Amino acid sequence: MHMLKKCFAAILALTLIFALCPAAFAAGGTVTVELMDMTEETVTLGFYVDQSSSSRLVFTYNPETATLISATGCLTEEQGITDLDTTQTGTVSFAWAAYSELSDTLVLEITLQGEGLQTATLSLPETGEEIELGVPFPYWFTDVDPEKWYTEPVYMAYYLGLMNGVGDHRFAPNSPVTRATMATVLYRIAGSPEVTGDNPFSDVKAEQWYTDAVVWASQYGIVEGYGNGTFLPSRDISRQEMATMLLRFWLAAGEEAGNLSDLSGYRDANEVASWAWDGMAWAVGNGVINGVDAGRLNPKGNATRAQLAKVLVNLLVPETV
Repeated sequence: MHMLKKCFAAILALTLIFALCPAAFAAGGTVTVELMDMTEETVTLGFYVDQSSSSRLVFTYNPETATLISATGCLTEEQGITDLDTTQTGTVSFAWAAYSELSDTLVLEITLQGEGLQTATLSLPETGEEIELGVPFPYWFTDVDPEKWYTEPVYMAYYLGLMNGVGDHRFAPNSPVTRATMATVLYRIAGSPEVTGDNPFSDVKAEQWYTDAVVWASQYGIVEGYGNGTFLPSRDISRQEMATMLLRFWLAAGEEAGNLSDLSGYRDANEVASWAWDGMAWAVGNGVINGVDAGRLNPKGNATRAQLAKVLVNLLVPETV
């Protein structure tokens, strides 16, 4: 449970970073949101105030997908006075007036019940500021061991919309990644843009879950087919293929390659194919891919879904979290 709480706290921090939180008061103060507690169905959010003696915040959520369990003002009578209003469904309105300026002080706790990553809004009526933030309600994958190395990246990848489960609350962390899955993940990260143009692959049928992704990835040079005009969407990819596709995606997005490792520190570097050398050198040099153990890259080994979640988090998640 401790590792999962840490994971969900990191996810909340990420959603706040992406939403440009903390929100600033006109007088220079801030309000920040932290994950205080979690159960299998609920999350408790804490609202902290710094460098402000009085103001008001409004927290709104979708009552069709989340339920307010409780809202509690946390200032004591010695610290100041508060006004809490939860009479309007989907809204928690809270105002405070402290007797002295607050310094990183918990003023409000809200407990909600729900499932999955949901969007809520935090607004500051006195300044007119408003931000959206993601509230990560616990979603348990029954096949993700909380004590494994991949727990945090799997849940981060899921909550940030980078990867989905396989159904029935399963993630299949040790299952191999197929070519169709890899294309779909990258397509989703790119925002699932509209796809036009011809489908170059005879074995990628129309209106499959991966069709647009594969055609898009082919158009941008992220994936290539085989000489006979096929793509082989259900074929498993290797770790060096995963690295190569990621590099092509990175460059297609207009990003710089950055550091390239010479791979000489790995005893199986000679197993990296010539066509995959740049991809592996880029992935290792930029901390996207690590060895499977000390001194070994295993470039020809199958890339698993857990490994893909980890490299996506390494590549896309800010280092500040």
